[in-house]
Amino acid sequence: MKIPRGIEPGEKIRLKGKGEESLSGGEPGDLILIIEIEPFLNMTLHGLDIHTKLDIYPWDAYLGCKKTIKAFEGDLIVTIPPLIQTGKKIRLLNKGYKNRKGKQGHIFVEINIMNPSHMDQTIKEHYEALYDYYNSK
Repeated sequence: MKIPRGIEPGEKIRLKGKGEESLSGGEPGDLILIIEIEPFLNMTLHGLDIHTKLDIYPWDAYLGCKKTIKAFEGDLIVTIPPLIQTGKKIRLLNKGYKNRKGKQGHIFVEINIMNPSHMDQTIKEHYEALYDYYNSK
């Protein structure tokens, strides 16, 4: 069975003659499928818009950077501006889900600033210097 490209959640697909047998011995009925789209690659669909989250390090958030995310149509580059905060959403215009009529949504990338899970002496010294700088004011 082929699922049409761009089908939306809640749409129905009718499979003629693939339903249950008739109680009176006649032809089988039609099977009606109602489409649901499961989250994929940490992405969820809201209408035609796709929502995802992106973990970045504190220095990426402070300085700004470019990160690659996976999307349905392939990899996309997200430009993260300097001084971004956790919870901020970046919109990628017209990169979301495209329905069968050709209308396309956007991708919304929610930023999450995460601390490194390992810290060597050099990184610790840099963090201590930042701590001292911001607490001396």
